[in-house]
Amino acid sequence: MFSKRWDEEDDQLYLSNALGLSASLAQVTLLAVLVVKILRRGAQGLGKGLILRRSYLVSCIVYFLTNVTATVYYGLYFSDPERPIHSAVLIIEQFVYLFATCTTFYLLYQLVLIFRRHDIGRSPRTLGRIHGVCLILIGLGCMLEWALYTASEIIGYWTVTNKLRVTYVAYHWCQCAREFVQWLATSEILIWAVIVTIRSYKMDRRMKYARTLLQLPAIYFLAASLSFFAVNLADAVLAIDIGIVAYLNHSIPSNRFAISNGMTMLGLVCFFIEYICFLLCFSRLAREKFMVDSLADRANTSHYRVASQPYPYEHISADPPRYVERPFELDFHYPRELDSHHLRELH
Repeated sequence: MFSKRWDEEDDQLYLSNALGLSASLAQVTLLAVLVVKILRRGAQGLGKGLILRRSYLVSCIVYFLTNVTATVYYGLYFSDPERPIHSAVLIIEQFVYLFATCTTFYLLYQLVLIFRRHDIGRSPRTLGRIHGVCLILIGLGCMLEWALYTASEIIGYWTVTNKLRVTYVAYHWCQCAREFVQWLATSEILIWAVIVTIRSYKMDRRMKYARTLLQLPAIYFLAASLSFFAVNLADAVLAIDIGIVAYLNHSIPSNRFAISNGMTMLGLVCFFIEYICFLLCFSRLAREKFMVDSLADRANTSHYRVASQPYPYEHISADPPRYVERPFELDFHYPRELDSHHLRELH
């Protein structure tokens, strides 16, 4: 009976790892396609590029490395589950995963600033500083978590002592705290995304062309924010249920493999939605910027504008006076001193 139970758990573990390997391969495929598209967009002409192209490219590359290391880990696990190299691969995978999470927060924060600049007509410096502080805190939390995770893996490889227990407990609570902070940060981003989407609909009533310029990027931004929020919300719920309640009760959930499989599928679907919406949003914003710059250039180079050429009409929309042809008059073409007597003498 005892051996049968362990056989079932081994089967569930293999199934869970097989699902994780499939999800990693799917994300590697998507990220490879996205990297190629980003590079091709950079070589195209004006109006067909991407806003935040370099940051988006770095984020895709880091996530690509994350899934490559995860694929290597799953491959090593299926070949020989007892290899000690698994710990080294997991340490690398944990580092690139946390760094990739920070790049996602950076992209979302930049989108919030871009849309706010559209709304208020100037750069929101206070909001940018607040988001910068939040990003620094998230980054510091990720660095601390990775340091504790690395220490626990190294200490656990060499010996099992009380020092290992203290390090693992510190890593556990640091991970729970990071997941709560990220959930709060994604909640704030989601609120801004909802505000931006509502304001874009209001602008459509006043500007007929704003539907293609602002509304679609706002919808893509909302979808990406909602996907990222869903993943972090699930992590926060599991941190409460398993990381705090079950941990303090010294119990292991019987459905942990089902939860792990569900989180894998949720993360895969949300990641696809999130990074595809990033591509569409950045593309639309680049097109909008190109159209606005083109209209500004046309206005600056107009021959009706005083600043570009000396022209006697002050307003750009003022129509020049129409020329009225006058009938032929002798006095109009000749000086008044030339009367009819002088004209006869000239003939």
